[in-house]
Amino acid sequence: MTAAYELLSRTDYIPIIIEMSQDVGGLSKTVNFNGNYLDIGGHRFFTKNERVLKWWFKFLPPQGRKSTGDSRPKFKYRGIESEFEVEDSGLDPEFRDEIMLVRERVSRIYHDGQFFNYPVKINYKTLKQLGIIKSFRILLTYLYSKIFPRKENSLEDFYINRFGKELYLTFFKSYTEKVCGKECSEISPDWGRLRIKNISLIKIIRNYLVRITNKDKVQTEDSSLIESFLYPKFGPGQLWQLVADSVLKKGGKIHFGHEVVKLDCDDDEIRRVTAKNSFTGEEISVSGDVIISTIPIKELFECLNCLIPQRVREIAHGLEYRDFLSVGILLPKRKSDGTLTMLSTLKDNWIYIQDSRVQLGRVQIVNNWSPYMVSNPENSVWLCLEYFSSSSENMWLMSDEQIIDIASKELRTIGLIDCEEILGSKLIRVNKAYPSYTGTYKNLSELVEFTNKLKNLYLIGRNGMHFYNSQDHSILTAMTVADDLVFGKKNKSHLWEIRLDD
Repeated sequence: MTAAYELLSRTDYIPIIIEMSQDVGGLSKTVNFNGNYLDIGGHRFFTKNERVLKWWFKFLPPQGRKSTGDSRPKFKYRGIESEFEVEDSGLDPEFRDEIMLVRERVSRIYHDGQFFNYPVKINYKTLKQLGIIKSFRILLTYLYSKIFPRKENSLEDFYINRFGKELYLTFFKSYTEKVCGKECSEISPDWGRLRIKNISLIKIIRNYLVRITNKDKVQTEDSSLIESFLYPKFGPGQLWQLVADSVLKKGGKIHFGHEVVKLDCDDDEIRRVTAKNSFTGEEISVSGDVIISTIPIKELFECLNCLIPQRVREIAHGLEYRDFLSVGILLPKRKSDGTLTMLSTLKDNWIYIQDSRVQLGRVQIVNNWSPYMVSNPENSVWLCLEYFSSSSENMWLMSDEQIIDIASKELRTIGLIDCEEILGSKLIRVNKAYPSYTGTYKNLSELVEFTNKLKNLYLIGRNGMHFYNSQDHSILTAMTVADDLVFGKKNKSHLWEIRLDD
């Protein structure tokens, strides 16, 4: 969608988008359930890239400082190379729908019946919660990892080198293995380098000390440690619907509910795309000068109608993914005796569930992302429960009702629900939500080398590049393709070198 908008704004290309679902936004879409909006992934809008930030503001300008109660006249961000500022828009979300809210980030880990700050803060409160013995173990194993660092052959090695074994076992192992569906010892350390980047125990302590001594400091340079973010009034899907509307108004086309089934190649280019209507089975055929793909690479190779070496096919077939189950649970804010429920008193955006007794990975409290996404925020709490699965696992194969029942029971098991009534529920299934750093991932470069030989094929986005990136990274890859087409740049290798946190 980003690429289509950019090309319509800057070139004479006419984009034709083939969209498998009936919605726009992919993993960033927003689902409406009886006036309650569900952000199926939980998308913080934060970027170090000024171009991406201004692109967001083109569709959804930020709310004014007066409406947040903040007297500072400007937003300040630390970009990749320098600080940049955003002027106060003066807009109030009470009177405007097309707007970005400014939200404080509150994320915690729920472990052993207690809430711990996330990212982990090594302070007096945390040490008191952990107890003297565990705190001593954390310090001892961290020092050991510094004196005797491991060779980083796996994600487990990566975590232990940065946090020590005890902290890894306490706060990282269970949740990570729920997300990835594999033991941390089986996962590439690339996953950690991308998601955790250069964060370590010593950096967490240093960041905490800086914040308590200089509260006016601008946003930290590490996105893993940011403390505020932007968020569309009605969730991320609101942005993508506005982009889609602009694409259609500018002359672009969108075929909803169509799945690409074949890509016909002629020499070293793709000449024709065949897509099938998911409801009628009718096929359409579209020719084009340029093909920009966000199709999962595994499926892309299944569609390519050209000569592909057997080894390349095997690597593509061996790529692995994690699927995603998003369970919406609507709860009352008050118990039968009139007192507030525990969840209604929490300020968290996300709660990470570090508990091996349950399959639940994360809980979003949607009210705290945007109260405008809840139909009756004064009287109800709208939760989004996140489960990670694969399409072959038992949970994915269950009925919607069975999964919702498991979700509600698990909330009670870990003590997050203290009321009996559930006002409503909704299940969303997302196939191939997370490209996995397992299987044949280590040979991904061979697939990239092959696709780069197809001169008019560009791979972008999370699944298109099999890269567990963030939303702003996906947007920037699309913008870069548009730049290349505008300026006639032929080499595509630089697309794979984009790293917003370098």
